[in-house]
Amino acid sequence: MTQPGATENRAPATPGRWTLYLGLGAMLLALVGYWTPWLTHPAAALRLSGFDLAEWITHLPGVMDGSLPLSRLSFLTPLACLALLLALEAARLHRADGAARRGWRRYMPRRPAALGCLVLALICAFRVMPPYEAFRDSAYWPDYQAQFAVACVIVLGLAVCQFVPNWLEAGLQMVFSLLGGGCGAWALLTLKPAADEVLNAPWAIGLGWFAVLFGLAGVAVAGAVELATAWRHRKSAGA
Repeated sequence: MTQPGATENRAPATPGRWTLYLGLGAMLLALVGYWTPWLTHPAAALRLSGFDLAEWITHLPGVMDGSLPLSRLSFLTPLACLALLLALEAARLHRADGAARRGWRRYMPRRPAALGCLVLALICAFRVMPPYEAFRDSAYWPDYQAQFAVACVIVLGLAVCQFVPNWLEAGLQMVFSLLGGGCGAWALLTLKPAADEVLNAPWAIGLGWFAVLFGLAGVAVAGAVELATAWRHRKSAGA
């Protein structure tokens, strides 16, 4: 029993399980959506995912002459943001499952869900890397320098995400999800008129693009709820 006047020991706030798994489910939805068609053209039997579009747009006349403000990174940014979001989720799941908060065990996910998120984050980061040809042939390298730099930053970010303090995680979750969703939305809407001109017929926007936007919106909502909960906990702790 707590004696009158004694200070109550309050445990640090941890993410609510429902928001954790809401965020995880939304990330997986966005990840599946990224690899499913964003643009489809029945007449030409073309189905292009977000990853396919990153390379396909480089052959468009508007991108080649600079009149269309798009690049590979325009369509790789959602994947890069998903890599960082999954790394953050791995760290959060690790702590939410009762893992130690001190020492190196704090930074080593062991639970299946946390390990799965970390593996998916590494795969996403690897896919942001330039293709093998960029390293083998110096003629390709100038076109891939910026992509390689971003990929290196993402790989470093995966490690940094394991050290991010609790109070910062929800804010970063919102930033990465809004950045990835916003860039994906802008890139496709900018591309579609030019893509329609290529085959003189309109392309249909695929369900994959909507899944990415809906999923990343869900991640942002989960982060906002986490942030509001942490703020209320802080205010009540200081009362």
